Amino acid sequence: MTSRNSDEFFKSSSDFLNDFLYEENYNINEEELNNTYNIDEICNIEPITFDIEAFLHVKEYESSSDTSSFINESITENEDINNFVETTDNDINITIKKKNSLALIPCVVIDKIDRTIQRCKSTQNLQKLWQLIGIWQIDKKVVEDIRGKLKNLGVYSSHFNFDQNRLHDQEDKQLKNTHESIIHKRCCLFCGNYYYFFSRGNNCRKYSWIINGKPIQIPCVGQKICSSLANYNEICKLAFGKVKSARFVCCEYYEKNGGHIYTRPGRCKEPPNCIKDEQILLTLLPVLKFLQFNSESKNDSKANTSSFQKIPSFFTIKTIFKLNQIPILFEEKILDSTTCEKIGIQMANQLWQSHSKLKQNKSKLESPLSIIEYYNAFPSFLIIFFYSFINIISKKKLKETNHKLKSQNKPLKQFKNIHLIKIVTFLASIFITFTFPSFKIWLPQVMASLSRRPRLLSSFYVLLVKCSIISHTNRHERRLKKT
Repeated sequence: MTSRNSDEFFKSSSDFLNDFLYEENYNINEEELNNTYNIDEICNIEPITFDIEAFLHVKEYESSSDTSSFINESITENEDINNFVETTDNDINITIKKKNSLALIPCVVIDKIDRTIQRCKSTQNLQKLWQLIGIWQIDKKVVEDIRGKLKNLGVYSSHFNFDQNRLHDQEDKQLKNTHESIIHKRCCLFCGNYYYFFSRGNNCRKYSWIINGKPIQIPCVGQKICSSLANYNEICKLAFGKVKSARFVCCEYYEKNGGHIYTRPGRCKEPPNCIKDEQILLTLLPVLKFLQFNSESKNDSKANTSSFQKIPSFFTIKTIFKLNQIPILFEEKILDSTTCEKIGIQMANQLWQSHSKLKQNKSKLESPLSIIEYYNAFPSFLIIFFYSFINIISKKKLKETNHKLKSQNKPLKQFKNIHLIKIVTFLASIFITFTFPSFKIWLPQVMASLSRRPRLLSSFYVLLVKCSIISHTNRHERRLKKT
């Protein structure tokens, strides 16, 4: 880089460089940055890695066929949702005969009680089960033992009032007659075991969903405040009662796969927060491209800004894998040398094939206007890999640090996503520069110029600190000299 070109380069990117070096001057919407991957909260769960063999299998799908058409075909096959019925010979629908019964069986509803998913069994203030509105999982053994006397099934008044007054709207009970009260026997999509579910009609108008073109039904109590099911383009949307039969998911495996059964807090208490397993979701990001419908739209400027600002929930993604029989198993395991080699080869080949996409983002990589623009210009798989790696390490370090600070009664440190972004962009810049030296990637160009300017050595030092390249600060260096 000549002296003249270097001066012009610094003049054109001085503002961005200043932002990169000094966070307090950086004009960025921190909330928007945190929402890039929606993992700003430190979760109290251990990270889960995905099975590499299954991941490579999914990548074969991606490279061998058009993934959008693959998913669209599955939806096209089931366009008429009204006629969609996916049952087996063991599936049963039994309509409860509307009769009064004085001998009601203790509450048969399955709910989360004392932090455990179990039958209620309450004998107090029993109501008739067939008067409920929503979808409820009920005890399998009781249903099979009463030999068809379904009218005797009881429900605790607490569940009954919650179902009619808080879980559903007041007018919902007017939409369907109690003559439509049905007991369904269905195989759980995830565990494969058969369970019994109650519903008024074939589904719940408020809490029935269509995921990847197929109806899915979760007990309504699992959707009170949990965001595991939410509208996301054509991947996940409300069914509005337009289904005749749906795939059921039992309460236990709903929670095991990212959902949360609502627990009523009692009087004068705050409702529990729905913990979002975003660290688990982060492990799925490498295969989100397999599921995204229009992520490569050239006409959508917002999609070009950040293709991962909004992603489906962990439960939604796992459900799609199950429905399409994609064998991806999530388990903790130690990566051996062979597995690491496969990952390295896979990523190297994909980076080598990304030249054309990098060329489309050349101006953003060489003369970015903001950190977000620079960050999103890199190949998504590379950014996701570095982000997930550095994010887990950073949060583990922060947890240890705050544990010590708490024991010393000192203020706790906060997680800074902007610092993580800078480290990730630095690592990505090195890989791209090494692979494609013809690209004049912004950060390596800045570092090369700063290192040759004595007046800017302090800025060069700050940059090294921000990217965690050097081990300690000037303050610590002076302290070492004194000792």
